[in-house]
Amino acid sequence: MFCITMMIRNYYEVHGTFDGIQDTILHDRIEEMRKGTGLSYDDFLYTQLGYQKVNEGHLSKLSIQELTEARALFITRQSKALAQKLGIPEEGSFNSIFKDAGIPILSFKIKQEKLEDRYADIINLLAFYYKNDTNLYCIVNKRPLPLFYSLEVLCSKSTNIRKTIDALMEDKEVVRSLAKIRCRKDSKLLIQGKYCITPNNYTNEEKDMIQRKALEIACFPYTVNLNKLFKVSQNLPFLSFNDNAKYLKMLDFAKGIGSTYQEIANTYGINLPDQLPVFNKYGILLFKLTKDESYFIDAQCDAKNRPYKQGNQMFS
Repeated sequence: MFCITMMIRNYYEVHGTFDGIQDTILHDRIEEMRKGTGLSYDDFLYTQLGYQKVNEGHLSKLSIQELTEARALFITRQSKALAQKLGIPEEGSFNSIFKDAGIPILSFKIKQEKLEDRYADIINLLAFYYKNDTNLYCIVNKRPLPLFYSLEVLCSKSTNIRKTIDALMEDKEVVRSLAKIRCRKDSKLLIQGKYCITPNNYTNEEKDMIQRKALEIACFPYTVNLNKLFKVSQNLPFLSFNDNAKYLKMLDFAKGIGSTYQEIANTYGINLPDQLPVFNKYGILLFKLTKDESYFIDAQCDAKNRPYKQGNQMFS
């Protein structure tokens, strides 16, 4: 049933909800698995993600589905809505409530920050360039790595965003990988070679600020350090069984900001497609991570036998 569980997870990762799953090929298998559990249809589906009912404390009155909603509010620090949902004063000790329920108390303060018009375009262009251009390389531990991957590795070493950016701007190899900002009055804003051409004449202090902010957006697109949950983006496709507690936190965060796991993965350069068409036709889930690296899950896979690497080599 591992294959069905992974399909249930994929459905939720793509849609951010289980609405409509009863109209898919999965429905009969879900009912077969649910039989004898005593759980409602929705609560059973959430257990397949890894959520469990809380039996004591403030959270015990919630269904598993309601618990996921409370967790989403908690991880994104939406205190007023959470207090209302739990029926407690807003100044209540949320940390102790979740800690007593055995739920990790990690949470993130989402910053709403608007870039100044003079800098917004160039910062966003550089951030996109640093995050997505596969021709950019950086030396990390004497190894040449794609810049976007290097940034993920380096960002996983600290949980403090400001200190992380300080460290990146002091790293000679990172700085060497960045585009040089050049003013050309008769040009539009563009990347050309290793240069960022702009019609604006920025001071050295402004250039430093632009580079710092571009790195911050490239590394932390949601203004918080999610890297502590998955370390590097290549872990996202299989995080659900490699570290289910952190996977649930990712689902909580996605729900809390009104997004989906798929959308967050895509922001970090990972494509998590809807597996239902492939499953309908072949009875498998297929994950193509890179041009030369693919994995699949079939009926032979279980909690111990993980996805197969293309060519029948076991994934570890």
